[in-house]
This record gives sequence, C-alpha cells and structure tokens, in this order.
Amino acid sequence: SGRLDGSDLEDVTVALNAQADVIHIDLRDKRYSDFRVPFQRDEVEDALDNYAPDRLDADPLVAFGSTLFNALFAGERGRGLWQMLDQVTRDNRALRLRIKTNLERTQHLPWELLFDASRQDFVALSGRVALVRTRPDDYGLQKQLAPLERLRMLAFTADPSGELCVADDMRRLRSLATDHARRLQLEVLEQCTAGQLKKALGTGLFDVVFFLGRGEVADEVSAAGGLRQSLQLVPEGAGDDGLLKRNEFGQWLHRAGVRLAVMAGSDSDWIARSLAKHVQASIGFRAHVHARTRHDAFESLCKSILAGRPLDLAVTEARQAIDRGQPGAGEWCRLIFYRQADNGRFLLEPLRELPMPEPPPLRPEAPQDAPAPSRDLALLLKLRQLYESNLQALERTEGLVADDRWQSQATHLRTKLDELGQRIAQVHGRDAPGGTNGRR
Repeated sequence: SGRLDGSDLEDVTVALNAQADVIHIDLRDKRYSDFRVPFQRDEVEDALDNYAPDRLDADPLVAFGSTLFNALFAGERGRGLWQMLDQVTRDNRALRLRIKTNLERTQHLPWELLFDASRQDFVALSGRVALVRTRPDDYGLQKQLAPLERLRMLAFTADPSGELCVADDMRRLRSLATDHARRLQLEVLEQCTAGQLKKALGTGLFDVVFFLGRGEVADEVSAAGGLRQSLQLVPEGAGDDGLLKRNEFGQWLHRAGVRLAVMAGSDSDWIARSLAKHVQASIGFRAHVHARTRHDAFESLCKSILAGRPLDLAVTEARQAIDRGQPGAGEWCRLIFYRQADNGRFLLEPLRELPMPEPPPLRPEAPQDAPAPSRDLALLLKLRQLYESNLQALERTEGLVADDRWQSQATHLRTKLDELGQRIAQVHGRDAPGGTNGRR
C-alpha cells in the first residue's frame, strides 16, 4: 500500500442489518437475506488465545477467515467483489471495504481475518484492500474535516506496575514530537487518573488522543453478547477503582474536538466501538495483546500519520508492521479500526514531496540505424529504473523512518543497483557491434 494514496481507494460498503432473527446484507443497491453468523464469540477467542505460529495442523485463522469470507461474499456478491478487485489491481488502485453494522451479534466476528481463498490472502493484509468498520450512527451526516498542518496530540498512560511496558512507547513518541515539532504538538499525562484526564480534555483542544494502558472487561454481557469494557486508569484514592466508562470518555473527547482516539492496549475494541459515536475514528485491540504487538502498531501508526498518510492506509500498514514483527503469530488481526468519516484524509496534510528527477532513458542514445537493444538488455534497464525509483522514494522518507529497517532496505537497493550496472555493461557489450551477438 506504500504506492497508494487516499484517491486510489474505491469504497465498497457491506451493511448488515437485522429484522428479528434474520440478518440482511445490503451491497451495491441489493439486499440479500442468506447471511448466518458462522461461529460464536467464544470460539473465536479460544482460537486466538491458543494460536501458535509453529502449528502442524491446518491454520485455524485461515479456516475462520475463509468461512467468514464465504458467508459474506457468497455467489453473486463474491463475483462482484472479485471483478472490482481485478479492476483496481489493473489500475494500481485499491478498495476500501467498509463493514457497516450496529449489531452486537456481529461485532465479535473477526472481519479482520477475512481470507480470500482464490487469492490465498488475508484481505486486511493484502495492501490492495483497506478494511474499515463503521457504525451507522450519523454516518454520512458528519461534515468531512479538512486535513491539518499540525496535530495537537494528548498521550496519557496508566501503568503503575510497569508490567505493560509503556515507557518505551512514550519515549519514542516524545522523540518523534521533537523531530517533527512543526507537525506535532504533544502533551503528556503519565499515570493518569480520570480527574486529570477530564481536566485536560476540558481545558484544551486536541485532534488525537493516544492511550497507553489497557481496558477492563466486566463479567456481565448484554443480551446480544456485547462486552462491557471500561478504560482502566490510575485510581485517585481509596474507594476508586480507576475505571472510566466508555460513553463518558466519548463525550469528553467530542467536546475537546478529538478526531482520532487510539487505545493502544488489551481489551479495548468495544471501547473503540462506543467512541465511534463521538469521534471521526477510533482504534482498539481485541482481547489480550503482547507489548511487542502494541509497540509495532504504535510506531508504524505514528510514522504514517506524521507522513500524512490517509488513516485507512495507515492502519493497513500498522497491521502489516505487526505481521512483519511477529511473522505467523496472527497478532495483526487484533487491531480493530472504526472510521465514521467518508475518507481517511482528516488528520495531517501529506508531506510535500521533493521534485522527482527525470527518469533515465530505457536505453542509451544510439544512432537511428543502430539495432534495438536485446530483450535481456531492455529488461535489465527497466529493472534498474524500478530500483532507482524505489530508492528515491525510500530516501524521501528518511526523516520519518530512520531506523535499522530503513538502512537495511536502502543498502539492499544500492547493492542491487551496483549489480545491475555490471550486468547491463556486460549485456550491452555483448549486443554491441563486434560483441558476441554481433559476431554471430
């Protein structure tokens, strides 16, 4: 998805609504009544909790994802989706697959695991589809906000014991704010209580809030199986459990002008669902997540936002970052993303790109009567042009991604360019008059 921007995304909305026990699917001006919830919440949670990347049997995440994909895109719906995917692939664009529903009985379904068996790929990881959850509450009625030149961010933590290991993430965020002061204004509340948070949101205006901590799940569930989660903050004193109800939190965010709320911690997906009623976008994590998962997602998301990436693509890139950091572990599917705005361009304006140099010619200048380059030489020249373009694009992001992975990728591309230069010289000499091909 690194080559795409917000204008490359074509919206596909799948709406799920219910009448009594029947769940309808509305897709592309047609209604279908054949959707059945294929598994219960406990089955999904058990599979995620017991998942092991070194399994010897069939991959349970693929099994869940394939079953859910077939239930959602059976028959005509699937054919329509594949046609659209083929078209955007040919045009080097992407789809935004929006799952729009307010049904608690479908909230537990792992839409992030949708697996297209025909392409052997998880939809949310492919880079060709940005997966977005949306509540129907006021969707389409909210005014699309213009992107900003500078973000006002409030980051707050609640980790008194240190077991959540949020200190490293906070140090990284402070470093990013220092390096990109023109694009990010940061305020921090560490070991935050509800009173401190309410005061900060009541006296200041913020565009983004980041919470580094965890949610707390109540024992009781709703009649439709909905979870009751609260934000676990630091207790203010005796008799205070430190729990902040999600709807109260959402009202504070709305009054503070917040556009994006990120709960970077375990058991926060239902909090994100509730906050979507109050802000343009929200992110949470399903069930328990490891510190490494939170760290990879947090770092990738911050860098993408600072670079001005559309939020739906930034979330896709965060899932890919989790998967790269923990290959095969399936942790990426725990990141849950809600967005109410029509598109993802409502945070920072994109970074101004440096003018691109003129691309090198596909072949050296030659007299009009000189023979055309061989097919081998033409392919090598095109490959060199591709590597040079990739290296130029990578160098333009150096200020945002100056880490070991950036250095490794840049070194790899420069090595490949050196090797290509030698091969091109060899093939060019072979094709030249008097060379091997010329003598033949």
